[in-house]
Amino acid sequence: ERRTDPVNNHTYTRAAFEGDRGAGSPAPSALLSVGTRAEFGGRGAYEDLPRYYASADIFCSPATGAESFGIVLLEAMSASKPVIASDIEGFRGVMTHGEQGLLVPKKDSDALANALGNLASDSEQRLKLGAEGSKTAKNYRWEIVSERVENYYESCLQAVNTNAC
Repeated sequence: ERRTDPVNNHTYTRAAFEGDRGAGSPAPSALLSVGTRAEFGGRGAYEDLPRYYASADIFCSPATGAESFGIVLLEAMSASKPVIASDIEGFRGVMTHGEQGLLVPKKDSDALANALGNLASDSEQRLKLGAEGSKTAKNYRWEIVSERVENYYESCLQAVNTNAC
């Protein structure tokens, strides 16, 4: 979140971190290297997530590989937030670099800092990526996913029945 300090009229970026490992992740050191003020909130309640997403300008997830699927990215995208995330398999499955956000090499704090700095200073790009992310997230709504699964099972049953004749 970009703010102007009313005392000295300097613009700064405020970053809030949620989770047990916020202080140990690459995001804080990357952000602090570009003059960002950081707040560590600890583990937040699930019901507070919509408020966190709504107040954010950018969602950042510097995961190192334990994510099997990018649910957290989809949550941010559904709130029309651009995403900066580690380029790991689970995240690549739900987003494409340059379309819904930016993927950076995992554990590369310099690349992360550059991506955050560039996106923080480009409101037009944030809006574009956020809008595309919102469209992408709609494809993962339960009613759409369940219909796809049902159609797949039906096609499998038809294939089995056709071959059995």
